[in-house]
Amino acid sequence: MKKILVIGGSYFAGRAFNVLCSKDGGFSVHTVNRGSRKLGALSGITEFVCDRHDPGRLFSILPTEKYDALIDFCAYHPGDISSLIDTIGSRISQYVFISTSSVYDPKQHWAKKETDTLLDPESVSQDNFLDDYIREKLLLEAELSKCCKESSIPFTIIRPNFLYGPFNYAPRE
Repeated sequence: MKKILVIGGSYFAGRAFNVLCSKDGGFSVHTVNRGSRKLGALSGITEFVCDRHDPGRLFSILPTEKYDALIDFCAYHPGDISSLIDTIGSRISQYVFISTSSVYDPKQHWAKKETDTLLDPESVSQDNFLDDYIREKLLLEAELSKCCKESSIPFTIIRPNFLYGPFNYAPRE
């Protein structure tokens, strides 16, 4: 049985992920969220209420076991990833970060590939919420790469185009 640690798993994509894992039955999932939205009883899912920005509490509430993967649905600001790795990095076998396809240079073709050019965070304007979101995801991707390489933790970055469906809280569609 795979052991997964989910950060930000009670809202939208993280919640959908937890629901699917509970139906599969092949996972033991520990989900950390701030507790503003409860997951409810899901088979195979253990919920821990803690803000990711409280590393001491996070370290103390999680079991000392090793996780096959940490899936991070809610890193939004520089420091979010390095703080987790500093706190529980020795317990992580693989770090999976949910980013966004908006980090790709829009001047290139519309069908993006993993090898396409990323924007330079310094070139992204600071005029609005979306620009801030894109710039910070770029900075987080660089942070993930640096921290994971220093800690010898394999990592994966997932850059979805659009996320929509049940539990969607963002009025984008």
